[in-house]
Amino acid sequence: MTTIFRIRRKSDGLFSIGGTYPRFTVKGKAWKQRNHVTSHMTQIGRAWGTGQTKHDYYKDCEVVEYEVIEKEIKAIPALEWDEDPATKKAKQQAADRRAKLELDVLEARKKQLESELAELNKKLA
Repeated sequence: MTTIFRIRRKSDGLFSIGGTYPRFTVKGKAWKQRNHVTSHMTQIGRAWGTGQTKHDYYKDCEVVEYEVIEKEIKAIPALEWDEDPATKKAKQQAADRRAKLELDVLEARKKQLESELAELNKKLA
């Protein structure tokens, strides 16, 4: 059995994302240990320069403890494991951008060399 903790704002049901200046979102952040929530609360209590404390950020909030039940939904042979499609797409886009940049640099260098060659031909003529 695994337990996680979230900080929920009662007024709208949104969850804290943590950090020094917490915001609230639908998903929020899940802390894996109780002492991590305590540490976060201590951090908020020391948010220097803002004048705000955990009492300002979390006055309408509660810490919710969840029991996470592990359930196997799929087994994939390790040698068939692959990146998810979004990661593959992002890596391909990055590779395409690098290739285009490299091509642009090479084309600029080609123009520069052609110009230098034309200058040399004029001098030799």
